[in-house]
Amino acid sequence: MVVIENSIKATKQGFENSFSAADFYNKQTQDEQHLKKILAFLPFKAGMKILDLGVGSGYLSFPIAKEYPNISMIGLDIVEKALEVNRLKAKEENVQNISFITYDGTKFPFADNEFDMVISRYASHHFPDIQKSISEVSRVIKREGFLFISDPAPNANDTSRFVDEYMQ
Repeated sequence: MVVIENSIKATKQGFENSFSAADFYNKQTQDEQHLKKILAFLPFKAGMKILDLGVGSGYLSFPIAKEYPNISMIGLDIVEKALEVNRLKAKEENVQNISFITYDGTKFPFADNEFDMVISRYASHHFPDIQKSISEVSRVIKREGFLFISDPAPNANDTSRFVDEYMQ
């Protein structure tokens, strides 16, 4: 458990520093073509409640919330600075169907079966206990829910964990 806690602290600090460095994070993670493909693929319906796990800068959440004002978006992340920036952006742009919540990196602060959809982009390779995270996703998503994960995860050929180190 100490290893997981230390990993969460290191990841959080790394991203706090990255977000403080202005556009560094955005330059590495933004891809307009990829975003368009994701948005075209996802099965949005009126009245949905969607969780964006590892929301970061709101790269998925903001376009969804703006395009579908009758959908409730919740961004979840451990990086408080990013969430503060997102809250300010939502207020400035008058995006009222979006909110941002911080958590401890392991236990989601939501009820069972609360979400119609869980989405996550470029985040899951940072989760120190991926089994616990997937268990939490399973707990909060409705039985008929939709899960979408897009992540450049390390594979068997990545013995040096280059992908994870690069993304962190």
